[in-house]
Amino acid sequence: MSKISPIYDMLNDRFVQFGVFHQLLSVDESMVPYYGRHSAKMFIRGKPIRFGYKIWCLCGNDCFPYHLKLYQGKEEGRIQPLGMSVITKMVDVISSHSNVENYQLYFDNFFTSYDLLVQLAETDAKATGTLRDNRSAGAAKALVTTKALQKMERGSFDHRCDGKVYVAKWNDNAVVGIASNWETHNPVHTVKRRVKGGSKEVSQPHLIHSYNKGMGGVDLMDRLSASYRPMIRGKKWYWPLFLNALNVAIIASWRVHCKITKDNLTHIAFRRQVTLCLLNYEGLVPRPRCPSGANAIPVDVRYDGVNHTLTSTSQGRCKICKKNTKNMCKKCNVRLHAERGKTCFENFHKNE
Repeated sequence: MSKISPIYDMLNDRFVQFGVFHQLLSVDESMVPYYGRHSAKMFIRGKPIRFGYKIWCLCGNDCFPYHLKLYQGKEEGRIQPLGMSVITKMVDVISSHSNVENYQLYFDNFFTSYDLLVQLAETDAKATGTLRDNRSAGAAKALVTTKALQKMERGSFDHRCDGKVYVAKWNDNAVVGIASNWETHNPVHTVKRRVKGGSKEVSQPHLIHSYNKGMGGVDLMDRLSASYRPMIRGKKWYWPLFLNALNVAIIASWRVHCKITKDNLTHIAFRRQVTLCLLNYEGLVPRPRCPSGANAIPVDVRYDGVNHTLTSTSQGRCKICKKNTKNMCKKCNVRLHAERGKTCFENFHKNE
């Protein structure tokens, strides 16, 4: 990833130049579609983008990105589990720009474990995440089993706490396990669910309500990225990652624009304004079509009449008549005819 990593490092510096100004933060994985061959390409079954590069993302609840980390496989010397390692690095990003106590961190069951929540609590980081039974450090055995909870009324829940981590199970469409190092089920909320013939109010623990409010920033960024994803018909492995960097930068600037100006400008309207500004920008100097062309040669060098000698080179187009030749001007580095009575060499160096 050495070709594309500097761009993402520069992008991460720009994302946090204003500090971390969202209180609700989420960590999740994002996929960049790629169907070629590369050792970092991933396959995730059941995802909207099954084949591509995986990027760990730290986002606010309105999808503003703060840090993007390319996943390149197992790192040498890593002792912690992958999920714990990713969360630890994201917390370091937050702590390097602000106080971790001011933020609430949310992530899914890929990252959450009892040990992780205890470790975050020691650094005063507030974290909540869905939990798998085999990562609850024995709390799943003390709770009501999943099968028994499914038979109970919708909205039923059970909970346990050891003073460090609070673990709960809630029965909705399916049984959801969740854990937190700072939140509990109080106050219990009431939400509506559709049933046959109308709707029904069911109970919802507070940490589930908080998780739904704070989680989803990365998924929202993925949806916005997929809406107007720039594409290029290139076969190089780094093009999708480069275009993804531009795409995410546009989304971040749109969020900053809306937050500062209080203007409800739509996503597509903002992209159109950026495109029009770039097209009308007059500060760029057009590059010559070929670095070795006549436009790239200073006039004082081309017409000075000093040391313009012929030399042999590989076959290519003459700069004057556009026919193949193996001769070139050594000083101007331009292919020119000078054999069989042709005057391309002389004409090129005449200032008429």
